[in-house]
Amino acid sequence: MQLAQRSPKISKIVNVYQDQYANGEHCTGIGDFIRGSLCLLQYGAMQNIEVEFNYDNHPISHFLTQSQTQSQPTPIHPFRVLCYKNNHQNNNTWQKIQQEFTKVIAQNPNCIQPNTSAFAMYTIAFPMQPVHPQHKQRIQKIFQPTPTLNTKIRETMAKMEIISKQYTIIHVRAGDEYLIHRAFTSPQLAINCKKHFIKTGLHQHLIKNKAETEPTETEPTETEPTETEPTETEPTETEPTEKIKDKYVLISDSVEFKKQLKRAYPKLITAHYSVTHLGEGVANKKDLQPTQMQAIENTMVDFFLIANAKKVHAFSTLEHGTGFSRQCCEIYNIPYHYTFLAPSI
Repeated sequence: MQLAQRSPKISKIVNVYQDQYANGEHCTGIGDFIRGSLCLLQYGAMQNIEVEFNYDNHPISHFLTQSQTQSQPTPIHPFRVLCYKNNHQNNNTWQKIQQEFTKVIAQNPNCIQPNTSAFAMYTIAFPMQPVHPQHKQRIQKIFQPTPTLNTKIRETMAKMEIISKQYTIIHVRAGDEYLIHRAFTSPQLAINCKKHFIKTGLHQHLIKNKAETEPTETEPTETEPTETEPTETEPTETEPTEKIKDKYVLISDSVEFKKQLKRAYPKLITAHYSVTHLGEGVANKKDLQPTQMQAIENTMVDFFLIANAKKVHAFSTLEHGTGFSRQCCEIYNIPYHYTFLAPSI
């Protein structure tokens, strides 16, 4: 086999998700981990190498059953961030991935775990081709909530009075300044978001069955310039009209923003709990405080609210989008519409 000739002999590759690696770098968001795992599954299938996943040393392990891994837990060292900046574009080919992954394995024999032939790495590379249903199911298996988290999910859905596959998620990614640094959310963000709701047709759905009072924010009157073309198919007002009784659940990385948008659209359903970034050094398992653990649990609740939705409309101030909802929708086959939330339109 070509891989065995050019690299140390390995039996499996483990994509490792943990706060920090031996070279001092931190993991990225959970959407990146899912995306890289899907890519690695494609590589393993083509090279006939087993692929496993490990998040034992990340705080999400407190909230997931980890039922997928059949082998012994992989030790924390000598994990390193590999293929982190390589293949970071959505234009990967089999030849490109084969070349990069094979080189990584050949140049890093220290990442072969002691007493095993398992190669430990962390990749966020894009899949090379449409994701196979079996690969989606593999990722679903490692994202099984614990009984405690499952109870929290059911309680949250009960309070929101929503039923699985009978509500639409609106996910607004305000940005790391709010998610990581807890900056105050300017009302302008809600105003810009409302303008995008008008452009995409969501505004009309959100004001149906509403009291005759107008939203508290001033209706935008500026001329709207052309928006940057989104990477995903964007809903338009020509799409089939959704039922008036449809419920819309708002999730966001900013509690203040959720409050602002809720005032503008009373029909929106949301929970005013804090969430957190699951990468970038924010979720350090060794030093987590109770409030941080609560934020991680809330983040996982949001993840499964997305997983149970019938449709997701995502808006992000980041041009590359938001992997948190995008990759969740990928593995659970949920219709996904993304719009770049430009600073002003």
